[in-house]
Amino acid sequence: HSQRILERHKKDRSITFGMKVVVNYELERLLLGYGDYIKVLQPKSLADRLREIHLHAAELGEENNI
Repeated sequence: HSQRILERHKKDRSITFGMKVVVNYELERLLLGYGDYIKVLQPKSLADRLREIHLHAAELGEENNI
């Protein structure tokens, strides 16, 4: 299987799972669509990339509110 549940968190009812994926533009867009309902832990390069995109979007929003 390409995915497996690693941990279930009863407190907030979230799930940590692992899966094998090919990191590409389409995957980035899919994950970004979850907004703040998802946290990418690994690979770090993908987590960093998504963080950069979110930060850039927030900066653009701040510029438009000046």
